[in-house]
Amino acid sequence: MNSDSEALQSLFARLLHEKATDASSQSNLSAGAQMAIEAEAEDDFLDAEIDPLDSEEISFSVSNDSACDFAEASPTVAPPASQEDKPFSLGEIPVVQDRFKALLKRRMEAEIQLKPPLFPWESEVVEYPDGGFETIVPDCSFWANQLGTLNLPAVPETVLLQIFERCLNLVNSSVREGVRLIRAVETVFPGQSGALNEVASLVLLGAARGGSNLPSTYEQATASQQMQLSLLAAREIMGHLTLVVSPAQSVVQRTWETAVGIVLVQAFYEPALQFPKLRVQCQLPAGGSLQMCCGKVSAQTHRPDAGCLSVEIFDPQPDTTYALEVCLDMLEAQPLSLAVCPVSST
Repeated sequence: MNSDSEALQSLFARLLHEKATDASSQSNLSAGAQMAIEAEAEDDFLDAEIDPLDSEEISFSVSNDSACDFAEASPTVAPPASQEDKPFSLGEIPVVQDRFKALLKRRMEAEIQLKPPLFPWESEVVEYPDGGFETIVPDCSFWANQLGTLNLPAVPETVLLQIFERCLNLVNSSVREGVRLIRAVETVFPGQSGALNEVASLVLLGAARGGSNLPSTYEQATASQQMQLSLLAAREIMGHLTLVVSPAQSVVQRTWETAVGIVLVQAFYEPALQFPKLRVQCQLPAGGSLQMCCGKVSAQTHRPDAGCLSVEIFDPQPDTTYALEVCLDMLEAQPLSLAVCPVSST
């Protein structure tokens, strides 16, 4: 019995010794892995999306004087509890700083929307109209003052300006008069070329000028009557933009009222000279240029201040249209386009 007890005790001691040896070996083998696991856990903790700002309420007010100063203030974030006696400051982590700035920006935008900042001279929010710095006179309206002196039918100013701008572009066109008139008003009546052709025939025949056929106002007119009024206006403007000179009427002039003064244009036709010539003289209220051309033949002159300009073309061809442009240096608008037509007979 005693021998059996001693054998059991010896076996038990040997087993305990082997178990301790295996545990020590296993502990030594896994020391590197254990350190890697601990380092990875520490990195995971540092990389976690920690947002201490969500747990506290930021209260501030935006005013006109302190909004910018507050936006530029450096954020201060209290460091969290340490991990395994290894302290770190969240305020030094870039992601926390970016998060703070984004949150601050959103809060400031919300406050500004609720209470917009004011200029020093304002006591309340004021809506200012939109508008940039434009040229002195846009497009063709600089030359439109003269339209008030013409014998034009009752056409609204907005429609009249459209027609006038088209006439400036078409006055030197080589197409027939009826086609020019239709093109001058087709932007006012888009997609109605058939009806415009019919009404234009009446205008050219002079049958649409009867006072009993047309209403006193443009708004009371039918679509056909509005076409007649517009075509009549275009024909009157075209006639004023055209200077027809002949041996019987060798001098023709036009005056144009502008915001800076009157522009006087005179055309002289001298076919009986040894060297026939067509001369145009222009009195400008400010510096500008004058140009007359037809095909490859052209003449141009310029002066920097107000005064008279003159251009000449020798041996002009009768029954030919010469394009004339009057430009003022102070304008970026469309120049005044005229047509000078020397004819062989009256």
